[in-house]
Amino acid sequence: MCNKPTPLISVLMPVYNCGQYLDESIGSIRCQTLEDFEFVIVNDCRRVNESGELGQLWTMPLDHESIVATCLQTGGCGLVQPTLMVRRAALKAVGGYRTFVPFAQDLDLFLRLSRVGRLANLADIHLLYRSRPEQASAPNNVWQSLAVIAVLRDAALSSGSDVRMGLANRYRLASRQATNLGLPLRGIYYGVRALLLTPTRAETWRAFARSVLKARPWPS
Repeated sequence: MCNKPTPLISVLMPVYNCGQYLDESIGSIRCQTLEDFEFVIVNDCRRVNESGELGQLWTMPLDHESIVATCLQTGGCGLVQPTLMVRRAALKAVGGYRTFVPFAQDLDLFLRLSRVGRLANLADIHLLYRSRPEQASAPNNVWQSLAVIAVLRDAALSSGSDVRMGLANRYRLASRQATNLGLPLRGIYYGVRALLLTPTRAETWRAFARSVLKARPWPS
């Protein structure tokens, strides 16, 4: 029977279509000064020969209130998933990740964690984030926007949070994404939903107008 003590920290790294960056990613974890950790790599058996590029510099909110406000008002994440450190007890208390919101499980988890504890970001930069065309958060992933909308509605029901601005932002984004995918009628629908929430915002009208222009059979 193995009596090896439980490590202080468990590092989880899912691998998805990024085999050529695996050694670099593993090395970034192994070179840490902390030695009391276990490293769990999860391979979902997808292709591993995808290209990618480093993302732009992000400025993240630092304190709990600002992080929660970012999540609710923009529909974006006030935390960055690859850098998340959380106590196991807190994860168990909120039920961990939920599968009914694919593409937005991180936002869903962060908002539920915010109800049982305090969230925070470090001011220092500790992550190089690589963007790839086929990643879950690709620009035209309308399904992600719809998943975020579901998460925000759940937050409103669970905690009474005001999520109107976040919903409007995501409906507007979904309108643009659907139109880019050749679904202008769906884009119009999402645009109308955004207009009902924020009828005075110019960017909402622009997204709606773009969908209408794409849908109408203009004479040549």
